[in-house]
Amino acid sequence: MKKKKNRNLNMIRKVRKLYREDNPSNNIEFLQAKPYHEVIKDINGFVEKHINDPRSNDRFFERQDLMKDFIDLFNQNKDLWRSNDPMNRMLVYLQGVQLVANLLIQLSLFHRPIMITTHYVDGNPVDLPVFPKGVVPFNHQETDPQGNTKDYSDTHSLKLMEYYYKKLNKSIDQLMKS
Repeated sequence: MKKKKNRNLNMIRKVRKLYREDNPSNNIEFLQAKPYHEVIKDINGFVEKHINDPRSNDRFFERQDLMKDFIDLFNQNKDLWRSNDPMNRMLVYLQGVQLVANLLIQLSLFHRPIMITTHYVDGNPVDLPVFPKGVVPFNHQETDPQGNTKDYSDTHSLKLMEYYYKKLNKSIDQLMKS
């Protein structure tokens, strides 16, 4: 236990030294934790936007490799992440909130975050999401329960869930406690 504590202290000292070198004024701000309920409220705000946006159907989320896109965004904007400007700090926070909100939506819709891999179909490269063998999302279904041809490709499960929750007349808090 003592070795682990010393290792943690050494890491903290190294981080402080690095930030002191970047900050000649030697003023270091120590971030305080943001209240959990505020972060959840911000995440919920992004989810609500997707619920109310008809373009945010299941197919929209199926085609996004969110983690890869987020890492690419970071690599293109490292200065934004290092900036001490309050607006830039807020932008970085909101990018994180948006990532988490979209990952939650993917977990709800597909039971997993979407990862994209390249497959070759008839010799042509096609980027496809990874699902378990023999499993595809509901919006790929081509027939209704009676066997009639039906197009489910524009399914907006988030909107359907909202309708379901309103019909239950219970808040998410109430549902989580049940």
